[in-house]
Amino acid sequence: MAVLAWKFPRTRLPVGASALCVVVLCWLYVFPVYRLPDEKEIVQGVLQQGTAWRRNRTAAGIFRKQMEDCCDPAHLFAMTKMNSPMGKSLWYDGEFLYSFTIDNSTYSLFPQATPFQLPLKKCAVVGNGGILKKSGCGRQIDEADFVMRCNLPPLSSEYTKDVGSKSHLVTANPSIIRQRFQNLLWSRKTFVDHMKVYNHSYIYMPAFSMKTGTEPSLRVYYTLSDVGANQTVLFANPNFLRSIGKFWKSRGIHAKRLSTGLFLVSAALGLCEEVAIYGFWPFSVNMHEQPISHHYYDNVLPFSGFHAMPEEFLQLWYLHKIGALRMQLDPCTHWIAKIIENIPNARITLTPPIELGDISKFEELKTYCETRVIPTHLSYSMLPMNIKQKQCKIIYVIRNPKDIAVSFFHYYRDNPNLPSIETWHEFFELFLKGDVVYGSWFDHVLSWEEHKNAKNIFIISYEEMKKDPSKNIRKIATFLGLNMTDSEINQIVWKTSFTEMKNNTAKENCDPNHTICALTSNRNLVFRKGAVGDWINYFTSKQKRVFDELFTEKMKHSELAKHFGDYS
Repeated sequence: MAVLAWKFPRTRLPVGASALCVVVLCWLYVFPVYRLPDEKEIVQGVLQQGTAWRRNRTAAGIFRKQMEDCCDPAHLFAMTKMNSPMGKSLWYDGEFLYSFTIDNSTYSLFPQATPFQLPLKKCAVVGNGGILKKSGCGRQIDEADFVMRCNLPPLSSEYTKDVGSKSHLVTANPSIIRQRFQNLLWSRKTFVDHMKVYNHSYIYMPAFSMKTGTEPSLRVYYTLSDVGANQTVLFANPNFLRSIGKFWKSRGIHAKRLSTGLFLVSAALGLCEEVAIYGFWPFSVNMHEQPISHHYYDNVLPFSGFHAMPEEFLQLWYLHKIGALRMQLDPCTHWIAKIIENIPNARITLTPPIELGDISKFEELKTYCETRVIPTHLSYSMLPMNIKQKQCKIIYVIRNPKDIAVSFFHYYRDNPNLPSIETWHEFFELFLKGDVVYGSWFDHVLSWEEHKNAKNIFIISYEEMKKDPSKNIRKIATFLGLNMTDSEINQIVWKTSFTEMKNNTAKENCDPNHTICALTSNRNLVFRKGAVGDWINYFTSKQKRVFDELFTEKMKHSELAKHFGDYS
């Protein structure tokens, strides 16, 4: 069936050229079959699938075994005297034309063996993505047993609420030493001062990845050693880096080089029993499709085409969905949910709010075998019928409506998906009428108060939680049928000692640029949106009178209204 005439003379091709033609034709045919989803499609896919998660120890164990078989991080993560003896020749993993031979001066810089007590328990790998900004995840990150960070990130007080302050291992790319610290050829003081924030961390450097990175990496080692710094430099083993690159290439990631973050996550999956990752979101919009900066500390974009960030994200997202690691994309949990999550032996799965996201997530909820903790802001009348019929245990948190109004005002101002609000006075009128998200506060509280005597409903106030957290955590545990010792309760109080209920939500965290945060010059005592009694800084005397009159009218038959007498 020869229907196409050759336009050029036929020539006899050698076998090699013929094979090349076949390869090219196959490439032209096969390549268009798969198209990587664009950013918008990936974000929408995550929203549709939901971020609910439960640990799958089997999946984690399988992946850990794969890491051990391919890359042996327990022995090859860093260059040591055991895996890199004197006289051994190694090839730079990023420049295949160059090798180096380990001499006595270099050998003396290596530890005897990988200096970790393995296996590490709970590990947090912290990327630098802009999704961390206003996440409130700092305390959760610092609760990990071992914290890994990428590329000497800033950890000053303005960031610790979102990214924490604890570090055990921090990577330092030689390019950063060149760009920020002039390769340490001149003054070293700025560098030494910058490193103090990392305390006793290991500084992990790919000294033998690229030939140009060797000298800056050695200068870092000698600089920190000369001043008696607390940090210890470890050099990445090029054989380990090369093996990790091959591993992910075989799984579809094709890039000039893997990101530092993926290297660290890969190592953590082989070294740690449990892995949680933060800040791994390489997109320009967050989970609510609002613009975010590239990093939590700046908006400097990486060189185009160097890393395959969307492909890396999809691989990590897959590991999250199968339960091998936990990827934190939502703001860190509300206060009550966090308390329940920390109760010993409370085997739970924390889900996103029931009213947010794609409807398909309800099918996913049915598959969870562990107890589900489902946050919601819905009134009782809006709850799904099966939750009511199954008598699910419900904890309802009430809070001073005046403080809620102020918090909600900032929520509206920060959220471009809600109607634009310019002034507090404008919002105050809407709040009185109930023309806000979730409707009237009065109707909402009264809908729940009708069921306050139900055995499966426990009503607690935010103000009382702040006043005596130990007492009220015990009440919550008793309601859930769980026994706890005083020591366990004190541990939970420490782990969940937030200054406000919602300081872990991205839209409700206090932005230092907001008026509420400027009410004190002491940045360590900054007002937050959950502060008890902060309404007094917003309500005029007339607004207070109008609100109190409406409160008296609406809540005249309410027993819960009596609670707010001390706070109004």
